[in-house]
Amino acid sequence: MEDIENQLNGTYCGVKANDNVGTEVSGVKASLFEIWNYRFGIYKNKADPSVDRPDYSGYAYTTDNWKPRAGGAMPNAYSGSTPPGSHATAANFKTKRLAFASYDDTGTDIKHGDKITGLKMNSFKELATPNPGGQHDQLGYNRRIVLVPVTPFGSTKVVDFVCMLMLRPIEDPNADVELEFLGNAGAVNSPCTTYGMAGGTAGPLVPTLVQ
Repeated sequence: MEDIENQLNGTYCGVKANDNVGTEVSGVKASLFEIWNYRFGIYKNKADPSVDRPDYSGYAYTTDNWKPRAGGAMPNAYSGSTPPGSHATAANFKTKRLAFASYDDTGTDIKHGDKITGLKMNSFKELATPNPGGQHDQLGYNRRIVLVPVTPFGSTKVVDFVCMLMLRPIEDPNADVELEFLGNAGAVNSPCTTYGMAGGTAGPLVPTLVQ
């Protein structure tokens, strides 16, 4: 349980190719969904954004504010064009990061953010502050573009890593997480290319100086 909390809160987990991974805990763990939401700059129970740091943007993507295509597929939220019919505040993740947008876009009202996304984050109390000079700017770092280990169906052995974007916070411990696939983590143009350990001992290959 503590290891999973540390991994979600930013401590390097050390999982590498050919490792076997499994379910470390069972049942609903309320603390884990709170830690997931830290990455969006959404807090309760007096969490400290300088410790429980957010991403550069907390702006979330749901079918309410980022309209799906015909058939229900979610358009590219990472770098795509804003879909017709989306919320007036909507723009892709790269754009929102440059603006240091919060869950409430340019505000700090969770209820107003809920009106944008259609979510109900009413059990949370505070948002990291947006805009240049705010907490998403001053305290934020790369928290929503994540490495995800790949295991074959029915196996626990890690065979590769993919790069994903965390799309939205979690309303309660029973809600499903939603992520967008950004490609193989080791691809040259992947946002995750520089993740992992030098020499590729865990995660994708990263550059390293040699003597």
